[in-house]
Amino acid sequence: MKIVAGVVLYNPEVERLSKNLKACMPQVDSVVFIDNGSKNILEIQEILKSEAKVALLKNKSNQGIAYALNQVLDYAKEQDADFFLTLDQDSVMERGYVSKMIDEVSANQQLNRVGIVCPQTVDVNLPKSELKHGIELIQNPKVVVTSGCLTNTKAATEIGGYDNNLFVDYVDVDFNERLLLAGYQIVRNNETILHHELGRSEYRRILGLKILVDNHNVIRRYYITRNRLWFSKRYFGTKGYFKERVKVLMTIVKILLFEDDKSNKIQAIHKGINDFKNGVTGQYED
Repeated sequence: MKIVAGVVLYNPEVERLSKNLKACMPQVDSVVFIDNGSKNILEIQEILKSEAKVALLKNKSNQGIAYALNQVLDYAKEQDADFFLTLDQDSVMERGYVSKMIDEVSANQQLNRVGIVCPQTVDVNLPKSELKHGIELIQNPKVVVTSGCLTNTKAATEIGGYDNNLFVDYVDVDFNERLLLAGYQIVRNNETILHHELGRSEYRRILGLKILVDNHNVIRRYYITRNRLWFSKRYFGTKGYFKERVKVLMTIVKILLFEDDKSNKIQAIHKGINDFKNGVTGQYED
């Protein structure tokens, strides 16, 4: 089985990127780095120049995660890869990560109908919780993030790749939903762990309740709001849309109670709602 990896870059911390590369290289056939207009591109090129199994594609500006992931998919097809591994620029795999993912799933499933093999993710900002074990079939597309996933190249091609209109947030959720609708399985191998950072998550307490606060920045607030409403309306109709509107209101409450830059974040949420209503897609514009 041939496996390639793809890493999307945007102003990465070069020391962490170097660790990422060293952990990844022995486990895959080759790696493609997609740079989305990083200011430190010269440092990135210096790190990658001595690696024979590495390709670097440079976008002149930030084209968004969906566009970059489609470039990774194109690379996987060019390399005749069965699966491609997608990694964040700051995600460092454990030793034997890829073989453990494939071997465990192969023993339990027919890989030709597996669209994604994902790890168990642990948010580095949150207290450690009890880990799960074994193999799970995932039906909720929202619980599978792109980083650390092994994706079936044939399946990804069949469903048309990633939706460039979403730009950043919900790109993975939409992709996962389409895989499930096409009859593919999403399999979580809980024996593989990926340490991941989702915003600056933390638990806060009020009136005895423990509340998860993710502290996303203004731009992410816009994309999360706009794209979550789009996703819910597209796949779950009016009922799903109103359910997500309630979640948006709850997010505003959490921002008012716990987060900084309250005014700008709430304005970004309102813009996300309005742009959704007006059918605006693609990159955020003031």
